[in-house]
Amino acid sequence: MVDFALKFTLANPAVTCPIPGMKTPEQAKQNAAAADGELDKATLDKIDTICPPGKTGLTES
Repeated sequence: MVDFALKFTLANPAVTCPIPGMKTPEQAKQNAAAADGELDKATLDKIDTICPPGKTGLTES
């Protein structure tokens, strides 16, 4: 899931540098591995369908 979240963040053109948290060397390796490859367009489109860009999903008061 971390790999997916970082790939999604990296796919956002407004993000210049995600700063993931980590506590162990293994987590650092997993975070670095997320930079290899990208989410495909179909996956990004599905995410936009579930949570449209600009929407928080929070109820407006």
